[in-house]
Amino acid sequence: MSIRMTTPMSQINGYMDSREQEIKQLLVKFMCRIGEECVKDARLKGSYKDQTANLRSSIGYVVLLNGVPVQIANPQPSGNGSDKMSGVLAGSQYLKELSQRHTNGEIVLIVAAGMNYAYYVESIHNRVVLSSAEMLAPMLKNRILSELGLK
Repeated sequence: MSIRMTTPMSQINGYMDSREQEIKQLLVKFMCRIGEECVKDARLKGSYKDQTANLRSSIGYVVLLNGVPVQIANPQPSGNGSDKMSGVLAGSQYLKELSQRHTNGEIVLIVAAGMNYAYYVESIHNRVVLSSAEMLAPMLKNRILSELGLK
């Protein structure tokens, strides 16, 4: 008695392709949820004093699939300050630049502060800009995986 395949290979490949797309969409939602929480955390826990509100207003995220942005949370005006829109514009531009560096087939989450002095504020003045969000991301990943029953 021999075993023979009765299902056409095209049907198997079609099923596998559709499942792959479903999984990718789930991962994109997963990354968007982490991005939203990280941006919220960075804005709330930033330990620097807003003068212009540019730095806090420059924080946003983008999720890429195969190098193409599928979700962009552009920076939004935040807090009291004299010139928030410069931060919004700088943050949006920086997310665009960072997005262009990732052209492979991965799903990528980028959370960034677009003002060029963000690193200086965090490393020289020991103020929190994105470090709290960076620490939050792995915890969120573990929590979401647990909620999905995957960990």
